[in-house]
Amino acid sequence: MKKFIALCLALACVLIFVGCAKDGNEPNQPAETGYPSGEIQQPQIMYNGQIYLYFATGFGEPLPERFELVGSISTVDNISEPTSDFCGARVNEGQEIYANESIPDTVYLKYENGYAKFSVK
Repeated sequence: MKKFIALCLALACVLIFVGCAKDGNEPNQPAETGYPSGEIQQPQIMYNGQIYLYFATGFGEPLPERFELVGSISTVDNISEPTSDFCGARVNEGQEIYANESIPDTVYLKYENGYAKFSVK
Protein backbone atom coordinates (compact mmCIF):
# COMPACT_ATOMS: atom_id res chain seq x y z
CA MET A 1 0.00 0.00 0.00
CA LYS A 2 2.88 2.39 0.81
CA LYS A 3 4.37 1.76 -2.64
CA PHE A 4 1.03 2.60 -4.29
CA ILE A 5 0.73 5.91 -2.38
CA ALA A 6 4.36 6.79 -3.20
CA LEU A 7 3.72 6.00 -6.87
CA CYS A 8 0.59 8.20 -6.91
CA LEU A 9 2.46 11.11 -5.27
CA ALA A 10 5.35 10.76 -7.72
CA LEU A 11 2.94 10.70 -10.65
CA ALA A 12 1.12 13.79 -9.31
CA CYS A 13 4.44 15.66 -9.00
CA VAL A 14 5.41 14.76 -12.57
CA LEU A 15 2.05 15.96 -13.89
CA ILE A 16 2.33 19.25 -11.97
CA PHE A 17 5.81 19.94 -13.33
CA VAL A 18 4.81 19.08 -16.90
CA GLY A 19 1.75 21.36 -16.65
CA CYS A 20 3.90 24.28 -15.45
CA ALA A 21 6.76 23.77 -17.87
CA LYS A 22 5.64 26.27 -20.52
CA ASP A 23 3.22 29.13 -20.11
CA GLY A 24 3.69 30.77 -23.54
CA ASN A 25 4.97 34.06 -22.08
CA GLU A 26 8.69 33.54 -22.48
CA PRO A 27 10.82 36.71 -22.18
CA ASN A 28 11.82 36.86 -25.86
CA GLN A 29 8.31 36.20 -27.13
CA PRO A 30 6.07 39.22 -27.78
CA ALA A 31 2.78 39.40 -25.92
CA GLU A 32 -0.24 38.46 -27.99
CA THR A 33 -2.63 41.27 -28.93
CA GLY A 34 -5.54 39.18 -30.07
CA TYR A 35 -5.28 40.48 -33.64
CA PRO A 36 -4.53 38.08 -36.51
CA SER A 37 -0.88 37.38 -37.27
CA GLY A 38 0.49 39.39 -40.19
CA GLU A 39 -1.74 42.40 -39.45
CA ILE A 40 -0.98 45.70 -37.73
CA GLN A 41 -1.01 45.05 -33.99
CA GLN A 42 -0.82 48.60 -32.58
CA PRO A 43 -3.47 51.24 -33.34
CA GLN A 44 -2.02 54.00 -35.51
CA ILE A 45 -3.07 56.95 -37.62
CA MET A 46 -1.41 59.31 -40.07
CA TYR A 47 -1.86 63.04 -39.72
CA ASN A 48 0.25 65.84 -41.16
CA GLY A 49 2.51 63.31 -42.88
CA GLN A 50 3.47 61.55 -39.62
CA ILE A 51 2.38 58.23 -38.16
CA TYR A 52 1.05 58.44 -34.61
CA LEU A 53 0.87 55.31 -32.44
CA TYR A 54 -1.30 54.45 -29.46
CA PHE A 55 0.77 53.41 -26.43
CA ALA A 56 -2.00 51.99 -24.18
CA THR A 57 -2.64 55.18 -22.19
CA GLY A 58 -6.40 54.62 -22.02
CA PHE A 59 -9.45 55.47 -24.11
CA GLY A 60 -11.22 57.68 -21.56
CA GLU A 61 -8.84 60.60 -21.13
CA PRO A 62 -10.14 64.16 -21.16
CA LEU A 63 -9.23 66.28 -24.17
CA PRO A 64 -6.45 68.71 -23.17
CA GLU A 65 -6.96 72.44 -23.72
CA ARG A 66 -6.16 73.91 -27.14
CA PHE A 67 -6.56 70.61 -28.99
CA GLU A 68 -8.94 71.24 -31.87
CA LEU A 69 -10.77 69.02 -34.33
CA VAL A 70 -8.67 68.66 -37.49
CA GLY A 71 -10.56 65.87 -39.27
CA SER A 72 -11.66 62.28 -38.96
CA ILE A 73 -10.47 58.83 -40.01
CA SER A 74 -11.39 58.34 -43.66
CA THR A 75 -9.99 54.86 -44.35
CA VAL A 76 -8.79 51.93 -42.27
CA ASP A 77 -6.30 49.26 -43.39
CA ASN A 78 -5.25 46.73 -40.75
CA ILE A 79 -2.68 45.08 -43.05
CA SER A 80 -0.42 48.03 -43.96
CA GLU A 81 0.76 51.15 -42.15
CA PRO A 82 -1.12 54.33 -43.07
CA THR A 83 0.30 56.10 -46.12
CA SER A 84 -1.80 59.26 -46.24
CA ASP A 85 -3.37 61.70 -43.81
CA PHE A 86 -6.56 60.63 -42.01
CA CYS A 87 -5.89 56.92 -42.64
CA GLY A 88 -5.39 54.44 -39.83
CA ALA A 89 -5.01 50.88 -38.62
CA ARG A 90 -6.91 49.33 -35.68
CA VAL A 91 -9.19 52.39 -35.48
CA ASN A 92 -12.68 53.09 -36.86
CA GLU A 93 -13.70 55.18 -39.85
CA GLY A 94 -15.23 58.46 -38.76
CA GLN A 95 -13.33 58.77 -35.47
CA GLU A 96 -12.39 62.39 -34.88
CA ILE A 97 -8.74 63.51 -34.69
CA TYR A 98 -7.75 66.44 -32.46
CA ALA A 99 -4.42 68.26 -32.68
CA ASN A 100 -2.58 71.27 -31.29
CA GLU A 101 -0.03 72.77 -33.68
CA SER A 102 2.19 73.83 -30.76
CA ILE A 103 2.45 70.14 -29.69
CA PRO A 104 3.19 68.41 -33.03
CA ASP A 105 4.19 65.02 -31.56
CA THR A 106 0.75 64.28 -30.03
CA VAL A 107 -2.81 63.94 -31.34
CA TYR A 108 -5.96 62.64 -29.68
CA LEU A 109 -8.54 60.31 -31.16
CA LYS A 110 -12.12 60.49 -29.92
CA TYR A 111 -13.67 57.34 -28.44
CA GLU A 112 -17.06 56.68 -26.89
CA ASN A 113 -16.00 57.52 -23.32
CA GLY A 114 -13.27 60.07 -23.97
CA TYR A 115 -10.05 60.45 -25.90
CA ALA A 116 -6.92 58.39 -26.51
CA LYS A 117 -3.48 59.90 -26.86
CA PHE A 118 -1.46 58.95 -29.96
CA SER A 119 2.23 59.91 -30.19
CA VAL A 120 4.81 60.04 -32.99
CA LYS A 121 6.91 56.85 -33.37
